[in-house]
Amino acid sequence: MSDLPDYLPVRMLNEYAYCPRLFYYEFVEGLFVQSADTVEGTLQHKRVDKPGKSYKRKSSQDLDAEEKSATKSEIIHHRSLTLSSETLKIIAKMDLVEEEAGRLIPVDYKHARPYRMDIPDKSFEEASEDDGDEEERDEGEKAIQWAAWPNDAIQVCSQGLILRENGYNCPSGYVYYQASKQKIEVPFTDELMEETKRIVEDSRHCALQTSIPLPLKDSQKCPRCSLLPICMPEETGLLRESISNQQDSGIRRIITARDDEGVLYVNTQGARVYKSGSVLNVKCGYGIIADISLNSLRQVNLYGNVQMTVQALHEAMSLGVPICHFSMRGWFYGISHGLPLKNVDLRRRQFEAFGNPTAALAMARKVVQTKILNQRTFLMRNARNVDESVFQGMKDLAGKALEADSLSSLLGFEGNAARHYFGHFQYAIKAEVWTGAPGETPEGQERLPLPDFWEGRNIFDFEGRNRRPPKDPVNALLSLAYSVLVKDITVACYTVGFDPMYGFFHQPKFGRPALALDLMEEFRPLVADSVVLGLVNNRMLGSTHFIWGKSGCALTEKGRVVFFEAYEKRKNSLVTHPLFGYRISYGRLMEVQARLLAKHLQGEVPEYVGFTTR
Repeated sequence: MSDLPDYLPVRMLNEYAYCPRLFYYEFVEGLFVQSADTVEGTLQHKRVDKPGKSYKRKSSQDLDAEEKSATKSEIIHHRSLTLSSETLKIIAKMDLVEEEAGRLIPVDYKHARPYRMDIPDKSFEEASEDDGDEEERDEGEKAIQWAAWPNDAIQVCSQGLILRENGYNCPSGYVYYQASKQKIEVPFTDELMEETKRIVEDSRHCALQTSIPLPLKDSQKCPRCSLLPICMPEETGLLRESISNQQDSGIRRIITARDDEGVLYVNTQGARVYKSGSVLNVKCGYGIIADISLNSLRQVNLYGNVQMTVQALHEAMSLGVPICHFSMRGWFYGISHGLPLKNVDLRRRQFEAFGNPTAALAMARKVVQTKILNQRTFLMRNARNVDESVFQGMKDLAGKALEADSLSSLLGFEGNAARHYFGHFQYAIKAEVWTGAPGETPEGQERLPLPDFWEGRNIFDFEGRNRRPPKDPVNALLSLAYSVLVKDITVACYTVGFDPMYGFFHQPKFGRPALALDLMEEFRPLVADSVVLGLVNNRMLGSTHFIWGKSGCALTEKGRVVFFEAYEKRKNSLVTHPLFGYRISYGRLMEVQARLLAKHLQGEVPEYVGFTTR
């Protein structure tokens, strides 16, 4: 960042003292992810967040008069008090300030439990397991020493420094831990005040840097951090080490939670999406055909003639939910979303790296190699009666792609691999799939007429890739799958902070998300092609799900519904990561790969590693 806000929020000092990397993500990048702990903490803060009495700087005469008139029994509570320090350039919204005998004592509310000093290397939960039953712990309570966590002490001390600068007598503060209902005193010693001032300076210096601090190593703070899926401390640490020694690295396997939020597809023509309270309703005609809580929504996809109200659009943007727009046939138009990340450093590095032909070619080599290897694996798993020379040829092309000396030669290797791949894609389609003959229509549906050239043939015959528009059902499915996939990768690019329009392999072109197309290459066979093959081979689609016109073939509204269900199921399926060793969904993996690219460009990891399956 080139500059900073006039005042640094003291809660950010807490984050810096806890983890400088967390501070950078939240303050510089503007990232925040809710977790069970943060949601519960927000609910617990509702009472103290009510606006309180405003304060101004007081003179020494006012303080002397107040101290003489006050009695020890008088305690006045002031909630949600906001003050700032002109010397330290920090600002605080204090949860509670207790006024007694001319003194002001800040009280900060925290969701967790205090620090147990007699068992310094254990958390409260771990230490409690060794304490016996409740009665024994109550009897021995006096022997147990409790203290505020260091980062919490820094935060409440910074509030005390602000009160002192504004002329108030403030000798100490409290941290109230709501999980254990304990109020821990924090005396404002000279050592603590000096440490707090150092944290202020260090955090301000950190915010001005263009490089994010390195992740903590083997820290117990990481597993419950809400930004764990973004920070990826163990993955980053592994990639910073020698890849060849990955099996001996002994890293912890921190498994991030899977996304529970849903994805909404609105495919009914003439439908209207509107907001009612915290619920998103989909209405068609006079009835509501679907509703979903905004808090459990991850993405909205609108196909064709579908309207969305401004109120619903604004609410989705404020919650960080992207709205993706498609034509009726599935052409991806674009995304409506809120403002991008505050920090432009990643985008600056993206433009610098991909504007450098050498750096762009190095990235493109890895992406094309990964794509070819995944295509080869797809054919080896699914295609029958394919000559071994095809697999060997694709393996050789993957090796040549990694050594390509120009983008044009790399395009040639990719094109040759694509000819191998789509030239044998038909071998993966089962011969016994429904032929479209009368009397064999699935589920007793009325059979739609087929074009003359399809009569008597398997409607899923595949004679090669064609598009714009696709001429047959398999190509129609592939085109829709790639369109939906590039939408998800584009969303991942925006989420991470990239400009999806500027790539390294696909050159910038008007209206084309080049970077998203780059990153989706390795996912084409893993997600899109796998969905298409599953729909065809499992007889989930028939002639009733397609419509033919003079310009080509497309799915009907019912056909798209079947496709969307299969696509989301594939996105949510789990795969073992070959490098990190844990199970991860393909949907989460798309964002992980985008974040690994960002970490490479920002200098956190030495190289980008594509995702391949065995």
